Order: sequence, then C-alpha cells, then structure tokens
Amino acid sequence: MLARCYYKIQEIEKSKLLAELIGLIVQKYDLRLTDEVSKILNYYQIPYPKSEIEDYLREKQTQLIKICKQDQLRHEKVFQGKIHRIHSNQKSGHLNSYNNERYFFGIRDIQCNKSHLAEGTAVEFFLKQSQNQQGTLEDHAVITKII
Repeated sequence: MLARCYYKIQEIEKSKLLAELIGLIVQKYDLRLTDEVSKILNYYQIPYPKSEIEDYLREKQTQLIKICKQDQLRHEKVFQGKIHRIHSNQKSGHLNSYNNERYFFGIRDIQCNKSHLAEGTAVEFFLKQSQNQQGTLEDHAVITKII
C-alpha cells in the first residue's frame, strides 16, 4: 500500500524500493503472494522469487533507512559547524555552528559514522528541543553528516 502511495505522489524510486522489499519479505517468510503485491512486482518487473535473499534484504533495508532519514530531514533547517569537544566518556560533546553558537550533542543524536567524529571535524546538523540536566528546554544538535 505504501509503495502505491509513493507511486501516486511521483516518488517512483521509493515506490520501487518498497515493492522490492515487500517481495523479499514475502519470500523470506514464505507468505502468500497477494494479487496487490504480485501486481506491483510485475509493474516494476521485479524478479520473484530471488536467490540469495538475505543479501538483497540487507541491501534494500539499508537503502530504505537512508531514504527515511532524508524524508525526516526534509523539513528541518540544516546547519553546519565543527566539533568543539568530545567529552571523555565518548557519549556526548559540544559543537560550534558557523554562526558562533555552541550546541550540546549526545551519542544518540549522531546519525552518521561515529568513529569518524573528532574535535575539529566539520559536520551538518539540525536542532531539536531537549531537556538539559536542570530540566530546562534547550536546543541540542542532531549530527546528520560529516562534511
């Protein structure tokens, strides 16, 4: 159903990806291939059944996660800055935006490869409201990309 919705709003690549993922899930769990699923697999000429299902499933899941993150960020204002400090516990730190604002970030707020983050690393981020240790709401950075 979601694949058809994406198709209707002209998001063809997303629609095809979801159709492939649905086909793989149906095959993996030996589910009944409904007329609706069969129709969308035929429309995109997606071979069914597929061999080496696990590799395809992993690949399509990774692509879907990437698309979902992009959709989530579409409505957020994106900023750029540099990592100012990573705390000794390696679970949080601060970054400076290019507007000279300093923001806290936590390990859960990093949506890119954490192992490449170091002091001075340029990043893209958006802001979300979170409570600080005193319970006051403030803007925290969600790091989305290393630049």
